[in-house]
Amino acid sequence: MHHKSNILLNWEIETIEYYFANGLKYYSNLIKKDFSDDGKIIGEKEYVVGSFQYFRRSIFYELNAMIEQWLLYASSIDEEFFDNKNLKRTRAKSVQIIKERYKIELSNISEFENVEIIRRTVNSLKHRGGFDFTDFSKDIPEFKSVKDDIRHLETLKNSAIKFIKELIVAILLIDKRKNTKHNNGYN
Repeated sequence: MHHKSNILLNWEIETIEYYFANGLKYYSNLIKKDFSDDGKIIGEKEYVVGSFQYFRRSIFYELNAMIEQWLLYASSIDEEFFDNKNLKRTRAKSVQIIKERYKIELSNISEFENVEIIRRTVNSLKHRGGFDFTDFSKDIPEFKSVKDDIRHLETLKNSAIKFIKELIVAILLIDKRKNTKHNNGYN
């Protein structure tokens, strides 16, 4: 992994922080607005609330994309990152390469559980319309949809950032040790 990866990561973090903060501010101001009731079944306020839900859920997609990009980057040799075969690599393959190359178990990195929540939530949104799971074991089936309240999103955003930073630091330390051993004549 390139030793200046943090420059790109910091730019991405600042961008997602900006998107998150300004999106919240925008929707907060819109929701406070006094809407007139023009007799329509669905009025402007309902569109604002629905649009706010799309915004919140877009945060999940952006966080998941950022995590997958950094897993892809971490599993690629610097010179080959933009090679088509690397850009088409699955998340599972990236995780496998990281485990083999660096002996890193992602589950041992801080915030891994929340990174998994992001992944499962995005899959739920993509494949099941936001239903997390349905429990048919009960007399009356229980439908659970994804949790997308602001506090939860803030926690997951911070967790994704911490996870990526720790992964990068771990890889850079391993690379540094390998280079030091190699330069000192050790194998």
